[in-house]
Amino acid sequence: MESEAVRRYRFLLLTGESSSLIALHAAALRALPRTTSAEILRTLRVRLVAGQRLSVNDGGAIARIAVLGEKRQPGALRHSLAQATLEQLARSVVTIASSTSLLAGYSRWDGAEPAPPPEPEPAKDHHSRWHDARINPGATWGIAYVGGLSTPPATAGPQRGCALQPLRPRPRRPI
Repeated sequence: MESEAVRRYRFLLLTGESSSLIALHAAALRALPRTTSAEILRTLRVRLVAGQRLSVNDGGAIARIAVLGEKRQPGALRHSLAQATLEQLARSVVTIASSTSLLAGYSRWDGAEPAPPPEPEPAKDHHSRWHDARINPGATWGIAYVGGLSTPPATAGPQRGCALQPLRPRPRRPI
């Protein structure tokens, strides 16, 4: 069962604008003890594979990684943090957010997370674009063949946009 602070924190993450959430998290990380900030940074490094070069003093960068990671993969950070660390972070963020209008609408929220948006369909030529570039010399992707013994005759020659050079014997150097 999640606490009220964690529930409000989850509401903020789902409904808040990224720039506002980054500012809230940066302020919250400054207010938290260094050990808690270090635990959050360790979790970001392991779970999101980010922040390898950051230190505990880089609160703004840690906040940015945490918020954007949660926006891209909801629950990625929340489910990875220890419960005590999550409680501290949630309480700190919600306390700072209570002075803003970001919690407006919380009383009407049912607590359900929205379904993720459907993945967009790839373009019809998504997988064949490289093939078209190989066949059509006027395609936007330019693939140039040097030609030679390993180039098949069907894909070589000026009719395919390739400049083949005739094989010339190499001059021998005197010994």
